[in-house]
Amino acid sequence: MTANDSPPDSDVGARTLAAANLDRMHQVLDVAMKSGQSSLSAARANGVRASKLAVETTTKTIAYSQATAAASTEHLTRLMQVRDFKEAADLQAEFVRSRLAAFQDYLRDISKTAETALLDPTSE
Repeated sequence: MTANDSPPDSDVGARTLAAANLDRMHQVLDVAMKSGQSSLSAARANGVRASKLAVETTTKTIAYSQATAAASTEHLTRLMQVRDFKEAADLQAEFVRSRLAAFQDYLRDISKTAETALLDPTSE
C-alpha cells in the first residue's frame, strides 16, 4: 500500500468511532430485546392476565424492532465502506425509503391485529 492509498487519520478515526458505536448499539438492542421478551415471559408464566391484543402487539413490536436493528446494522456496515458523498447520499435515501416502507407495513399489521381483536367477541 502506498502513502497515497492509505486513508487519512481522520477517516481511520471516524471508522473506529463508527465501529465502536455499532458495538454499543448491539449491546443496547440486546438488552432491550431481552427485557421485552422477559416481560412477556413473566406475564405468561406468572398468570398475569394479559389481553390477546397486548401480547400480539408486543410480539409484533419486538419482531419489528429486531428487523429494524438488523437493517440498521447492515446499513451502518455499508455506510462505513462508502468512498464518496453521492454514494453515501444514495445509500441514505435507499435506507430511509426501506425503513419508511417497513414502518408502514408494521402499522398496517398492528392495525389489522387491533381491528381483529376489537371486533372478535371472544377476545378479552
